[in-house]
Amino acid sequence: MKQFFKFLSICLFLTPLSICFADVIVVDINGAGDFESIQAAIDKSVSGDTVKVLPGIYVENINYNGKNISVIGDEGPNSTIIDGSQSQDTIYGSVVTFLSGEDTTAIISGFTLTGGTGIYINEGSFEARAGGGIICDKGSSPTIEYNIIRDNTADGGGGIDVSAAGSNPIIRYNIIWRNKASEYDPDWTFAGGGIEISFNARPIIYNNTIVANECGDGAGGVGMFRGGTPQLYNNIIVNNAGGGISALQYFFPLVFSYNNVWNNVPSENGDIHGRIITENGISTDPLFVDAENGDFRLQSGSPCINAGDPNSPLDSLHTSCDIGAYINYTITNVKPIVSTEFPKRFRLHQNFPNPFNPETTIEYQVPQTSQIKIEIYNLLGQKIRTLVDNNHQPGHFQIKWNGSNELGELVPSGIYFYSLISGSSFQIRKMSLLK
Repeated sequence: MKQFFKFLSICLFLTPLSICFADVIVVDINGAGDFESIQAAIDKSVSGDTVKVLPGIYVENINYNGKNISVIGDEGPNSTIIDGSQSQDTIYGSVVTFLSGEDTTAIISGFTLTGGTGIYINEGSFEARAGGGIICDKGSSPTIEYNIIRDNTADGGGGIDVSAAGSNPIIRYNIIWRNKASEYDPDWTFAGGGIEISFNARPIIYNNTIVANECGDGAGGVGMFRGGTPQLYNNIIVNNAGGGISALQYFFPLVFSYNNVWNNVPSENGDIHGRIITENGISTDPLFVDAENGDFRLQSGSPCINAGDPNSPLDSLHTSCDIGAYINYTITNVKPIVSTEFPKRFRLHQNFPNPFNPETTIEYQVPQTSQIKIEIYNLLGQKIRTLVDNNHQPGHFQIKWNGSNELGELVPSGIYFYSLISGSSFQIRKMSLLK
């Protein structure tokens, strides 16, 4: 039986009807969902649906086939992996394929994407593989967010390839790590080990960490040629082999702002025609927590904190946005809990004390950088208070509720519900206020 019916029954009680009747299709490799394969769920879905993928290693290559759906790793990229290394299709070897004009409501979020070899392209004398992790071509403009895209290979776009006019995806809050371009054709230049943009594509690329990617010549981090023109800001582009940001065949200026481009070999910018202009950026060690083991969170004191574009959304301290995928959020009224255990899943704990008067504490855990809402409802399903509505970095947190509504008025004794919402993740618990 479809798992979304359980979600629907809760949703009807607590949320608007427009949300309640969205179809949530559950994928579980262990057989407890609607499907065991992500592609099978995509094939069954229609635009507007959400495919919720439970933790596991899914050995497959997925294609959205023109459907504007959300495919969400329910517990984040550390727990939900799509391994594209076993593709039996000689043409489609990308882990994720967008080739059918998908728009920004087509979302891929919360996965590790690895092992892809790209889509095979053969156009006369032109032959190559493109988009090891993700291929985005033929006017496709999905939203690519909160993923770890690592250890993929191709000739162009080891991590992500964006090509063709009308291909204008949003690429944000991703770790793009250890991907390789020019892997099959060593003469392929400016190919983008991390990201390649070409043929008049116009992606929006911000707040990503693009690190330790490789390209044979000219574009280890981000490579552009033949009119591919991204908006590129608030990104960390460091330690890439083959250059940081590179451009070929441009006769107009390319202006990129508020990026940290550092320690790329042989150079920060492979700019053949001198068209790259960098503004308000920095070039220094970003001070990752543990880059060797893939922890690209920023240490306290990182030069990337508060160094982002001031026109970007502000963090919770109402200071400038940070540079990189892991924004240094300090959530107002939310207290981080010191823990040696890195959370593997979203979890909402039972409040304590319960019953309570006049105040109670709610603890919860977040496995990945996410937008989190903690909301309180009465028995009629009416929302009386939003306690949290912020982006969080991974960790354990707690928030106190003093029994008041949004106006600061104390609510009466009774049963209340509190929920945690993050993307397609939804958890709810009950508590009692006694006076």
